[in-house]
Amino acid sequence: MNNQQINMNDIRLHGAAVYNPALSSREELKDYFVARTELLDRIVADLRQEQPGGPCRHRLILGLRGMGKSTLLRRIGIAVEEDAELGKLWLPLTFPEEQYNISTAADLWRNCLDAFCDLLEERGRKDDAAALDKVVDAVEDALARLLAEADKLGCRLLLLMDNMDLILERLKGDQEQLRAIFQHESRLLLIGASTQQVDADFFHATDELQGLSVEEMRATLRKLAELGKTPQVAQLLDDDPARIKTLHNLTGGNPRTIVLLYNVLARGLDGDVRSDLEGLLDLVTPLYKARFEELPQQAQQLMNELAVNWDPMTARQLADKLGWDVNTASAQLNRLQQQGHVEKVEAASGKRAAFQIGERFFNIWYLMRASRRVRRKLIWLVHFLRMFFTTAELQDHAKKLLREEKSDVRWAEYKLALARVVEGRQLKRELNYDGLRCLLENEKDWKKVEAMLDLEDEDKELCPMLNDIKSENLYRLIENNEDIDISIDEFFKLVDILFYKRNFYISCIHISTLVANNQWSEAEPHFRALLAKGDEEFFEENWQIMPIMFKEAVRTGRAVEALALLDESPLAERWRPLREALAAAKEGSVRYLNGVAPEVRQPALEILKTIAPDMQPQA
Repeated sequence: MNNQQINMNDIRLHGAAVYNPALSSREELKDYFVARTELLDRIVADLRQEQPGGPCRHRLILGLRGMGKSTLLRRIGIAVEEDAELGKLWLPLTFPEEQYNISTAADLWRNCLDAFCDLLEERGRKDDAAALDKVVDAVEDALARLLAEADKLGCRLLLLMDNMDLILERLKGDQEQLRAIFQHESRLLLIGASTQQVDADFFHATDELQGLSVEEMRATLRKLAELGKTPQVAQLLDDDPARIKTLHNLTGGNPRTIVLLYNVLARGLDGDVRSDLEGLLDLVTPLYKARFEELPQQAQQLMNELAVNWDPMTARQLADKLGWDVNTASAQLNRLQQQGHVEKVEAASGKRAAFQIGERFFNIWYLMRASRRVRRKLIWLVHFLRMFFTTAELQDHAKKLLREEKSDVRWAEYKLALARVVEGRQLKRELNYDGLRCLLENEKDWKKVEAMLDLEDEDKELCPMLNDIKSENLYRLIENNEDIDISIDEFFKLVDILFYKRNFYISCIHISTLVANNQWSEAEPHFRALLAKGDEEFFEENWQIMPIMFKEAVRTGRAVEALALLDESPLAERWRPLREALAAAKEGSVRYLNGVAPEVRQPALEILKTIAPDMQPQA
């Protein structure tokens, strides 16, 4: 057997470590570290300016969880060790991300001695490491012993500590002692990382890690594609720059989230995207849950409203929703924006600044945990599909899914979610129809299926289609002489809906003619009845004529009234692009659409061309 010593830091993990950079080999960490190189170079350059015997300039690195603080600390240590000049002057000591055993300053210095032992072992000095390790727990003055050991090697100590906020919170009683040591001991230089600002005046410089830029994210994905041997991702970076910008919006530039979503990007829609995403969201739950729970109560309340709403909200809207005064909401928004939790977005014309959750993937995770019912509980998946995949990809994926005839409940739910993001009236109808059919096939008790949906509110527009499928099943049950659990009232309700559908086209023509002739008072009750009774299926089949009614309403100055009617109907949320296009026409400004989510804004702009052709986007 080969007796050559193996350095564990040189063993490759074969992938980017997501939560624990210490698991990556030295070479892997260097390979994957393609962003924040300017900051690394600046920190290394500052280390060269440190004078022996003089006071050290301690440094604090701030950033949200997942921003790369731990990775940066370890990369600094590697850079110092591999630098011919700095490697002779400094001994970089690295620590576990969480030092739960600390309660006094003495514990801190013992941990430093432990880290010193690790460094000796890594450098092949196993006997020295073992001898020191035996006395760590018994030594009375751990700091003095630490400095003496460093003096033996003729080096100063570079302490690379994560979670400084937690460490200093545990050492509240020793703050004065620590301050005196770090301010006067020239052999100790501390580079600490924290998720929040710390109350310690011995840090001379602070570097705040913001999200990666689009170009930094592109470079990171390119390196991941190269090392992960996924040429399809590299090809996408070259061929679809718009997708990269969307991914940047989704992740907020958070490096950890980028690495996680790279795997979804590599698999694409060929895999089970729902299962992939559910697994990914489960993986980030500890990270996001900790991030949210670190916030004060008022900040949590505000973040909840923003996340559930998804679209940007103004301080006034949030204040009204929460029952606060607007100054309180503005103060919370400013603080959360400074911390990187929310971002300010371009407001619609005539509105104050609007805000949304900065990392949209965090928003998707929050919706997954907060939502109920079949389609509402999958609203997170709807938003993800809209942002992550192109229209063409979703169209092809939906057609393939329908051909495969997958019919269990999970696929039924997925089809209903997919119907909300694909384009094409017929394709939407087929997905909804197949999804509902699968639900009814898997659950013979129709009342249980109805309980799975929100037929009183969000799924109200599916009622007629559901009734159609039930009527088909009813006919089959009668033919097969099977037991039927249905009331006479429900039977006649189905008949009434079917009769109304046959007269739908005539109703649309009649309403459009009345509106065009400025007979709004006569048209309004018919307009309201049509929108209230209509289901998605027959609206999809007759979409070509629907915009004419709204176009005539806009042309005759009835946009406000038409919008009110649409908002009353069950179609307002389902047809968000139509609703927002009509609202923009009411406002008389295309800029209104700046205040809605991008995935709604683009189709709304297309609809606006039909219902208000004279309104053009400003250059």
